[in-house]
Amino acid sequence: MGRPTRLGLAILAALLVVCGAYTIFWFVVAGQIKSGVAAWAQSAQGNKVEVSWKEMSVTGFPGAFRVRLDRAALRDNRLSPPPQLRIPLLSGTARPWDFADWRIAAADGFSAALGGINERPPVKLTARTADGVVSLVPEGGWKLWLSLYDASLEAAERVHVSSADAWIVVPPGPAGSSSSYGEPTVTLSSNLRQVRLPAAVGPLGDTVEDLDFGITVRGALPTGKLAQA
Repeated sequence: MGRPTRLGLAILAALLVVCGAYTIFWFVVAGQIKSGVAAWAQSAQGNKVEVSWKEMSVTGFPGAFRVRLDRAALRDNRLSPPPQLRIPLLSGTARPWDFADWRIAAADGFSAALGGINERPPVKLTARTADGVVSLVPEGGWKLWLSLYDASLEAAERVHVSSADAWIVVPPGPAGSSSSYGEPTVTLSSNLRQVRLPAAVGPLGDTVEDLDFGITVRGALPTGKLAQA
């Protein structure tokens, strides 16, 4: 056996070892992701938040980790009536070298609902499809950028939004550590485009071309009836 042949076999053996080690790494991490998501859902119950799904899978080998949740749902029982979120198909994708940034997608859209109380009618937000990025902060907290398409908000009337971008920022720090007038605990900003109102507003018509708004919550949101909270 000549020297070039031995060198080629050595390189091939090294590649096989690397590929085998990476394969083991990928499947071990995939298992940890599944158990981590399940543990997070279990811990959320301690805060009266129900998180559920019909089926979970992790795919994407070899270049990514793609978590898929079928019929995902979230219900926050800390408030009354409890807000609810339903997503027929939710996926989150991260690269093996970057677990801090997850690209998420709700290909079949989602619906969020809040039951009516007294004279206030039920509120429902739906979107035909949505996608975005979740960035996890090492010290805790997270940031979400989300794009919605063909969305509508229904209460007493229905408002249709052609598309929207939303940003949610939850800074690091233990929940409830900020005072009522302390540091922000959550910040929301949004840009809505082609907002069609249920009725025309004088000479302005029934469509708003572009609408921006922002909300900042300071201090922990109390539990109990939503209006009082």
